[in-house]
Amino acid sequence: MPTVPVADVPATGVKQFWPAISVTANGEVNLVYYRSEERQATADPNDIECDVLLGDGEGERIGKVSSLVDTMWVHSEDGGVTFKAPLKVSTATSNWCTVSSNIFPTFGDYIGSISGSNHVLAVWTDSRNGVPDVYFSNIFAPGKNP
Repeated sequence: MPTVPVADVPATGVKQFWPAISVTANGEVNLVYYRSEERQATADPNDIECDVLLGDGEGERIGKVSSLVDTMWVHSEDGGVTFKAPLKVSTATSNWCTVSSNIFPTFGDYIGSISGSNHVLAVWTDSRNGVPDVYFSNIFAPGKNP
């Protein structure tokens, strides 16, 4: 079977990663994933916005560019042959360079999705409050009733 892109081709500085896939009994495919835009997070070009440890003994990331992360969802009604346009699930963008945490990684392993007949239950981690927290959404496919 040929590979199929599930979202737009990322622009320079945009990463799409850590997908969580679920499928309904009738073959509809749902994919929840992170989308990170690497860019200056503050108006001051002299700010050092990103200063985070990369992991146990792996070093530190320091720089002017931050990882601004949103949680996205794409949906296929034809078994994954084609996908609808991605929709943003998270209601706030996380700046992972400013999160306060002593766990590695601070997100990524913590994303999931379960599909039902007319909805997707998505769970992910984001840092809108300055620490990694778990968030949940009950997503209804476009054109379907709750």
